[in-house]
Amino acid sequence: MERNMCNYKEPLNASSPESYSEDEQEVPFHVPSSEVVFRGYVQSTVAVLSVAAALAAMVYAPKGGVFDPMACIACGYIFGVFCFQNTFVEWPAVPRHILLLLASVLASLLAPTCLEHVGFWATWGVKCIAWAIDVAIVISGYRLMVRGPAYAHLGGGSLEGKTFVITGCNTGIGFETAKTLVQAGATVVFACRSEDKALAAMTKIVEECAGQVQEEQLVFVPLDTSSFE
Repeated sequence: MERNMCNYKEPLNASSPESYSEDEQEVPFHVPSSEVVFRGYVQSTVAVLSVAAALAAMVYAPKGGVFDPMACIACGYIFGVFCFQNTFVEWPAVPRHILLLLASVLASLLAPTCLEHVGFWATWGVKCIAWAIDVAIVISGYRLMVRGPAYAHLGGGSLEGKTFVITGCNTGIGFETAKTLVQAGATVVFACRSEDKALAAMTKIVEECAGQVQEEQLVFVPLDTSSFE
């Protein structure tokens, strides 16, 4: 890749005021991703404090708290996964359904203590209902936070007229992604280092999707991401 010398400037020395011209001002160093990371820490802190507040409310309840094992497991699982994923910036903005899930598991944790206070927790039917809700919350947490949305099949022609560039799509998940996209009518650019491997993958897709894919939908562009030459 050739450097465009017209738009190229030597890096400025931030410690030297003389390196800036009269019409230039020093811009403070700023990394946008750091805000997302900080927000993740804040969200984890709020989550931990919420659980701590719920536990404190249970401990200091007038008739004592009821620490139901199922509710504790459900709460630990949901909040544990949430805080763990925050360390990897999984939730830059927490959606409403996740907030609802967190609130539900907190309510599930407090429910036995509240039911004990009104004298209903001793009933086995109530306990079974509460445990069923705990199991449902754990399953919901797995589906929404761990597994994610299920794969949705793309209908034929749904991506007609669209072009996608995929790097390293001659094997593995890149190959399967390219295959799925072209079956939906898209044009896929194979940006690969090896032309032979890319052409072999393109031929394989045409053979496996006989009648569904046209050769014109597959384009090869040489790309070596390990070199800027």
